[in-house]
Amino acid sequence: MDSGIRQPFEASAGGSRGELPSWVARALWWGPAALVLTVVGTSVLVAGTERGWRLPVALALVLAQVCALRWQVRAPVRVLAVNAALGLAVWALLPAVSLTGALLAAQVTLCVLSATRSRRVSLGALAAMCVPAPLAFGRAEPAGRRSIC
Repeated sequence: MDSGIRQPFEASAGGSRGELPSWVARALWWGPAALVLTVVGTSVLVAGTERGWRLPVALALVLAQVCALRWQVRAPVRVLAVNAALGLAVWALLPAVSLTGALLAAQVTLCVLSATRSRRVSLGALAAMCVPAPLAFGRAEPAGRRSIC
C-alpha cells in the first residue's frame, strides 16, 4: 500500500509479503499443540492403560502429530495428510479413543488450510477428512463401553 498503512498479515517480521508475523506463526503452533496434547494425550493415556505395547506407540503417534503442527502454516496440505494418517493410526490402536478425538490435530490443520488456501483446495481436504466417518459408525461399541474424547 502506498499510504504506509499495513493491513494485518501484510508483512512478517522478516518483511516479506504474504507471510504471517512470527508471533502469529508461534501462536498457531503452541495453541493447537497444547490442545492436542491435553485432549488427545489424556484420552490416549486413559484408553491405553492396561493395553501393553499399544500405549507407548499411541503416545509416540500423538507426539508426532504435535510436532507436525509446527509446519501447518507453511505446508498445510502435507501436515493435514500426516496428521490424518497418524490420527487414524491412533484410532486403530486404541478404539476407545473416538475418531473425532484422534483426528483433532488434522481438524486444526484443516482450519489453517481453509484460512490460507483456496476454497477448492480446502473443500477437497474436507471431503477427504469425511471419508473415514463411516468406519466410526460401523465400529459398534459393546454395551456399557463408550468412546473417550
